[in-house]
Amino acid sequence: MLLLVVFVATASWSYGFAQEIPMQSPISITKFQKSARMTCEIQTEANFDDIVIHWYKQKEGEAPKRLLFVSEGKVAFESGFQANRYMTDISSVQKQCVLTIKDVIPDDAATYYCAYWDPHCDRNTKIIKHLKIDYTENLIFFKEYYIPMQTQLSCTDIVKALFTVIGYYNKVFGSGTKLIVSEKSSSPPKNSEILQKKHENQIMYVCFIEKFYPEVIRVTWTEDEKEVTDNVVKGDTWQSKEDEYSIASWLTVPAENEDKKYYCKYEHEEKSTSLPTQADSVKTASQEEDCGTVFNRDQLMHRTAYLVYIILLLKSSMYNIIILFFIYRMWALTKHRGKKA
Repeated sequence: MLLLVVFVATASWSYGFAQEIPMQSPISITKFQKSARMTCEIQTEANFDDIVIHWYKQKEGEAPKRLLFVSEGKVAFESGFQANRYMTDISSVQKQCVLTIKDVIPDDAATYYCAYWDPHCDRNTKIIKHLKIDYTENLIFFKEYYIPMQTQLSCTDIVKALFTVIGYYNKVFGSGTKLIVSEKSSSPPKNSEILQKKHENQIMYVCFIEKFYPEVIRVTWTEDEKEVTDNVVKGDTWQSKEDEYSIASWLTVPAENEDKKYYCKYEHEEKSTSLPTQADSVKTASQEEDCGTVFNRDQLMHRTAYLVYIILLLKSSMYNIIILFFIYRMWALTKHRGKKA
């Protein structure tokens, strides 16, 4: 039995298991008392109709809870969830599963993830053909080793059984869709621009995206439609003012790549677009202001206001302490004079 496990694990490593991550859209949904619709697309090599699709709900600060799963067109709900408030649509052609939440209420606010078991059945044909299946004895043989199984197993069933044994058969999750329950409508970024700064043998591009709601946004850099991940830093979103958020991300490239065109792509609930680095709208630090200054200007404003507030608070506290000190001194002197009298 141990040999079988070792063999399958080794063969799996040899043939590779590039898991297809589910693509979820939109990135966020802002609703109140209306239906929210989110899509999960799984471009897997396996037969889409054989895939069991799961939906999870994760509230902030809590562990994910499975909401439901879809198997062979049938939906099974977990206890604690009202089945009449959720609807699923499956499209085998588009390889999509759509989850609709009816009449959104505050308790629905959470991030929703879709997931599936990835059998990679087609990629494991070479492993499967080494197995001798005896349906009479209900056994799967690999030489002298066997695993008791059910009869009439499909390719997916066999692979799932084997990878459940070795603990490799994992569930693959999507990036999630955040449902925000709010009466305030979402709004796209009011401004977006790229600034650049040359420093010795490097060029820094800063992608600045301002004043959007909600705060959920995805920012990536691409070159020739391929995502660039090296020397990329993404800042955290910050609140520029009430219900408005901003974010910045920067890319550092060698100076010899000055003529290459990079794109800053952002995805928001209300708008998705790409900004090129090779454009007349791209500003340099000498023309406007330093990239670091632009990146931090809103943050510095809020930090300055916060520091001023703290200073005023400390100043007020010091005044109170001084007044209390003089009151105590006067009380102590009066008491001392009373004793002498």
